[in-house]
Parts: sequence; C-alpha cells; structure tokens
Amino acid sequence: MIANDGFSHVQAQFSPDGRWIAYVRRDALGGEDVYVQPYPPDGSASRISWDGGAQPRWRGDGDELVYVSANRFLRSVRIDSASTFHAAPPRPLFDVPLRARDPAAFRFEYTMSPDGHEFLANAIDDPPAPMSISVIRNWAAAVFR
Repeated sequence: MIANDGFSHVQAQFSPDGRWIAYVRRDALGGEDVYVQPYPPDGSASRISWDGGAQPRWRGDGDELVYVSANRFLRSVRIDSASTFHAAPPRPLFDVPLRARDPAAFRFEYTMSPDGHEFLANAIDDPPAPMSISVIRNWAAAVFR
C-alpha cells in the first residue's frame, strides 16, 4: 500500500528488482510530484521531482527514473539503491510535445527502451490549425423568410 497521507497516489511503477515503488502524489489543487518508497512500505518516501512531475518510468536496470516534468520536459534521475535509496538531482533530457495533459488520466504518454537510450512518445508533430469563428447577424430574418 502506498502511503495513507490524504493525497491521491497514481501511476505506480515497481522498480525492476521489486524493492521500490515510484508513483505520483496529487494534492487537492491538482499539483503532482513523483515520489519513491520502499516495497514493502515502511512509511518513508523520497520526493524525486521538485518542479512537478508525472508518468515515472524505471530504466531496465533500475539505476535511472524518468518522468515528465510540469513544463513538459522528460527528466532523468540517477538512482543509487545498493544499500539505501539515494536519488541525484533531476536533469532535463529533452522537451517533448505530448498531447494535452488530462490530470485525471492514468495513462502514460511515452515509453523507453530497457537501456534508456530510445523513447517512443505520443507527441504532437504539428501545431493545431488556428480556429475561425463565424458570427451571423440577424439570423432570424434569414430563417423565417
């Protein structure tokens, strides 16, 4: 069980060795951050993202955690869990133009190869076309002739 702290916990992912769970904690205002806690839980958790984050994924060897930051960058965090858990500061990998974010969604918009060198993302490749609005004045006269 992920911490019972009054927050919503979503997008849980077990580390490859099964010793850790990465998850997203949502607050009442919709803010999200990535956390990692041991499995089985012991009541401790480490905050991984400090500028918002969602969609955590473990590299195949468990030495890296990747997530999407609030500003839509993929960020990488080096993990050292040989004896105790330690996470390095997040570093940006690249900007990824993912589809519009739905805070209620539980899906992941990207995946990566086990070695962490290749990514596949559900990205937008073209900006949306500008919208036009038509205003019809005196429409009743045209309808009731």
